[in-house]
Amino acid sequence: MGSLALGSFILAIVWVVKVILAYIAAKIMQIDLNGASKVLLIAVKCMMCFVHCFERFIKFLNKNAYIQIALNGSTFCTAAREAFFLILRNAGRFVTLGGIGHIFQFLGKWSITTAATFAGYVLITRSEDIKDEIHSPIFPTIVFVFVSYLISALVMSVYSMACDSIMHCFLADEELMAKDNRLPAHAPEPILNFMNREKDADNKSGGCCSC
Repeated sequence: MGSLALGSFILAIVWVVKVILAYIAAKIMQIDLNGASKVLLIAVKCMMCFVHCFERFIKFLNKNAYIQIALNGSTFCTAAREAFFLILRNAGRFVTLGGIGHIFQFLGKWSITTAATFAGYVLITRSEDIKDEIHSPIFPTIVFVFVSYLISALVMSVYSMACDSIMHCFLADEELMAKDNRLPAHAPEPILNFMNREKDADNKSGGCCSC
């Protein structure tokens, strides 16, 4: 629980900095109506951009650090360091699987949303008990879209976490077995073949880091 709290606290600090910078930018625009402080405003907005990028990095690192905590039971700082260098050592495979995962998440979200919305629309327009109670199916259908998209986003976030967890488990198994010059002992053959192909492609391209 302490590790979860620490990760959330770091993210909360970043959010506070974002709010402060947004407040400063709003005050500058409110006070400086003639545009005399345009340079200062640009500087503040650049800082907001940097903080936003840092926030995305912290979210990504937190997610992978929590996976390492679940795998190894280490503290948050140790897990974050291990996750960072694990990703750095296997950057090519993480990028490839991350791209594939984003595609499946996008397709999954809109497939679930479309199917649930269509099912809801058919229900309220074909059911004898419901269709006489509503004047128009437009507003309920809009509600179906928002609710089903929210649910699909939650479902696919679990899918995303599961994919990342499988990736971490495979790499942990691979690095442990590599000490004895053996292949990963617990990976299913399809995953093993796919990951080996990605590793070979990464090695041919020069990789990212061998640390």
